[in-house]
Amino acid sequence: MINSLHEICAKLYSEQEATAFLISENLALTAKHAVNKNIEENTSVTLEFFVDTNFEDNQVTAKVKNYSDDFDIVLLELNESCTTITSYIELSSQEIDLSDSWECVGYPINWSVSMEESDFCYLKGDIYKVFNVGNKYDLHLTSIYLKDEWDYDLKGLSGSPLVIDGVIKGVVVFEDYNLIRTPIKAISINKFAQFLIDNGIKLGTYFGKKTNLVNKRLERQKINCEDLFEKVEYNTQCSGVNISIDSYHVTYDHNGLARINQLSDYLTSSIIDYACTLEDIHKSKSSDSNANMYQMMKKTIQVIEILKESCEFGSLLLWMILEGVIGAPKAVRRLSIKDEEENIFNEVHIGVSPDQKLILYLGDGHLEDDFKTGINNSIEILKRLLYVQDDVFIVDDYFYEQIGEAPIMQLLKNFDVSHRRDWDNIIIELNVFSGYDSKTIKEIESKKLDKRAIEKFIEGKYVKECLENEKYIYEKITQETEFKEVKVNWFLLPFNTIKDFERIILEDLTKEGSF
Repeated sequence: MINSLHEICAKLYSEQEATAFLISENLALTAKHAVNKNIEENTSVTLEFFVDTNFEDNQVTAKVKNYSDDFDIVLLELNESCTTITSYIELSSQEIDLSDSWECVGYPINWSVSMEESDFCYLKGDIYKVFNVGNKYDLHLTSIYLKDEWDYDLKGLSGSPLVIDGVIKGVVVFEDYNLIRTPIKAISINKFAQFLIDNGIKLGTYFGKKTNLVNKRLERQKINCEDLFEKVEYNTQCSGVNISIDSYHVTYDHNGLARINQLSDYLTSSIIDYACTLEDIHKSKSSDSNANMYQMMKKTIQVIEILKESCEFGSLLLWMILEGVIGAPKAVRRLSIKDEEENIFNEVHIGVSPDQKLILYLGDGHLEDDFKTGINNSIEILKRLLYVQDDVFIVDDYFYEQIGEAPIMQLLKNFDVSHRRDWDNIIIELNVFSGYDSKTIKEIESKKLDKRAIEKFIEGKYVKECLENEKYIYEKITQETEFKEVKVNWFLLPFNTIKDFERIILEDLTKEGSF
């Protein structure tokens, strides 16, 4: 994270030296009090980077694009775009908690590069106090990294990005010493989120406090997806259709064996989360009544029996991937009068687009030993999923209790009023999980290699199959559908043999069903 922060941060030269950080190739944020004179005189500021950039001498001028007196924040527009940075740190307006830890990079005034052996100052620490009302800043920060012998002016840290949990959740805006011995003050993005939205700045989607059931499950899904799946990177060969095809493989243990058992263990241990709504789980956890627990167990057993009978384990994997990879929680249930039996597991995942529209993630997951059969079946189902305006959608009640003032709240409220639902402000994204028997994986695993060797082998050999699969999916979609304007996310996962995975998960679900 230090390197990522260092890359986007620049020293700002104005009446007061400060720090600014890039949020896109031509936009940066900093503290307003550092550039008040530039605002008054309508003059530019200079930003100096300490990494290689496309700017001459790594310096670029920037002008004030917009500012907020209420929140001591300025949006700067660079006079020349930065083309050397490939990724930016997400901005999040999620509420900051006293239990959070923070880190930042900035440029204190009179900073000694030779003495500190670094051209930037890196700090990390804890949240001392959070103010919900009053003050331009709402955060008091402490850090054991602050050294008593330092003779640097920490006002130069103004404008530094405040990173919590890997995303930017605030901006350092003030430095002083007062009765509360926390010299660094910051403002959370939560306080000035509307300013950013009004200026077209994308904020990461969040779902209330990170400690609620929604975010805890998303984090668990993310950790397990990262642990159990490895993405295969390759350059796509297809264009012209709004489709992304991501190929993964199951990770291997030290003996070179695919971790199918661990994947099955995780899915079956998570079956309650899959079978029940968040409201069901919340009621069960917050009540001493056995009735809620009994109803939840009953619903879970019913879902297990349906899964065992239909072998629709692909739906389990799609649920895991949508939450763990895309970060879209299951929060809405869709009921279709036209084909209700086929929509038993038709839960809808949700998100927010950069232009603040509600995204509905609808999809289908299949395990097929024949790849092409699975693709054809999924495309037929996708054709039906596209036209859902007449269907019934039920939003999980627990969301309304937990997401607070998150931007998604109003979007969900508007969506929940079915007779006034504005489909022009709702985005449908179609999602498919395809598990299939892979000749390449079968051949590689037959060599009985260790973990490092087998994953290197896959890295080199599996790409050809990925490209062939993508070409087949692309041709089918362009020839048989009208999905050019609809985003399709397709996830591919190869198995040595689907039957082995189905057998293992059936055994695990049988054990789980007995509770």
